Amino acid sequence: MNKHLQYLLILGCFLPLWAELITLLLVFIVISNKSGLIIDRKFFHFFIFIFVISGITIFVNDYSYDKFFQQACLILIFVTLYYSILTYKNWDLEILFHRYLTISFYVCMIGILQLIVFYFSGINIFNLNGSLEEIRVTSIIGEPGGLAQIILPAVIYYFRNVVKEKKLWNYRALIIIGVFLLTSSAAGYLIFAVYLMHHLWKMLRFKIFLFLFPILFLLIGLKVITIPDKYEFEVRENDIATKFSETLDGISHLRPAIFENTNASSYAFLSNLYVSLESDSRILGTGLGTHSESYKKVYKPGYVLYGLNMEDAYSLGIRIFSELGVLGIFFLLFFIFKNYNSQDEISIAIFYLFLFVIIRGGNYALYGLIFFAIFYYLRKKEFDYRSLNSYQDQELKFNS
Repeated sequence: MNKHLQYLLILGCFLPLWAELITLLLVFIVISNKSGLIIDRKFFHFFIFIFVISGITIFVNDYSYDKFFQQACLILIFVTLYYSILTYKNWDLEILFHRYLTISFYVCMIGILQLIVFYFSGINIFNLNGSLEEIRVTSIIGEPGGLAQIILPAVIYYFRNVVKEKKLWNYRALIIIGVFLLTSSAAGYLIFAVYLMHHLWKMLRFKIFLFLFPILFLLIGLKVITIPDKYEFEVRENDIATKFSETLDGISHLRPAIFENTNASSYAFLSNLYVSLESDSRILGTGLGTHSESYKKVYKPGYVLYGLNMEDAYSLGIRIFSELGVLGIFFLLFFIFKNYNSQDEISIAIFYLFLFVIIRGGNYALYGLIFFAIFYYLRKKEFDYRSLNSYQDQELKFNS
């Protein structure tokens, strides 16, 4: 029973937000007779503090409370349910993470199927709107960036294991990493490059590097040959280097006249960054759930892409800075680095997910973000507990 509930819980992270909530409730109802609602005291005090500060800043800045209550309820429900479920005594966190790896693999296999069908028929089975985005792998997630986000911990975890164990023909690793590359997510590529620079230089052997990377780039090449000739392809919109260069240029000259002449991804990032910097109360923010209101106040309509990612700010870092100010950014970074465990492969994998969502992915709950946050916190707590017990055992042996 526990095994099926664990798979159901993880599957919910790959589904739309309403479906994730349903799976959460189903799992909780099944285990609720053995384990009731549980909330960590630190989390409770933290959210009370954030909600009170947000309530005050919303009042002072004359903003609406509608989305504040919506976001506050959403976050509280997800955090409470996930914390209650993940602290259920019979559930091993390491086994649960391996359930996540399994589901990631099958979701990526569906992405491969999507690519094959597109190659032979020109039909994207998960995106029938005829947009240029149809040549990027999305699987059941619906958008390439979302797929890159949710499988990133699996990508980092498998890549580290392939390098450490020198098992180059780990088919699961190749498929997951290959699909990740085929999403063409600029944020995903950037975070993966940061990972390579930060960690792999210490452990990578030159021969493995030469052998593994051609395989990965062959998978990128697969994307190119699967574009039917009858489809026009605008290189400017999909070129990763263009996105990086235009975004960096826009940051150094952050004004509408500049970022309104960039590609859609750069525009979404830069326009929301502009709003967050120009909004009121940069120390405490304008309040939880207020970014879209700030967007309308600070940035006037007129451009064809106006409002792109206005609701989620495109980036969690931008959204938190906009709504919770410098204080919110401090709490975010404190949580990430306080619970980072360099000795734990799972912790390292999830750490890079947080780096990803700081750049891209402004929804507080979508794609299992709260699940991974609670998991990350409990994983560090579990490690500290084991370390303390081990230390006490060693002291007892020494004293005896």
